[in-house]
Amino acid sequence: MIKLHKFSIIGIIVIMSTVGLVAGCKNGGEQNPGQSNLASQNQIKEVSAAGEKEESGAKVIAYYFYTNFRCKSCYTIEQYTKEAIESNFKDELSSGKLVFKTVNIEEKENEHFLGDYQLYTKSVVLSLVRDGEEIKFKNLKKVWELLRNKDEFYKYIEEETRKLLEEKKREKEQ
Repeated sequence: MIKLHKFSIIGIIVIMSTVGLVAGCKNGGEQNPGQSNLASQNQIKEVSAAGEKEESGAKVIAYYFYTNFRCKSCYTIEQYTKEAIESNFKDELSSGKLVFKTVNIEEKENEHFLGDYQLYTKSVVLSLVRDGEEIKFKNLKKVWELLRNKDEFYKYIEEETRKLLEEKKREKEQ
């Protein structure tokens, strides 16, 4: 009876630890020691050769928001998002119509994003900006669901980014 009780307690501890690790990733997680934290080396990294300049003053910003502690899934979301943006939108990036930024929301100057976009975990957010004012944004919440399917993840990022770029084009025409 005592042995059974000990195994039950050990089993509960193992289950709670596993749940904590999975939940911890979405709520902060642990930094993966095998990968460098590229985003923390450059507080805000832009992938646009033209920077943020564009004649019309309108652009789409693709943000990846992260925290100090990151798990393998967090790094994967950043990598997949960056790759999907860079491979599908070379012209838009070079012209400044699209900008990719990684932002640490635990840095004092970036804390406002938590409230601005109602962030509760690492997130990809697309923002349509005209003359420095945000017109519209979309939090791409499905990135966590699609994390295990690289092709579907890329497709999702591409489709949502195209939608906002099309809206940017319509904004310019008006």
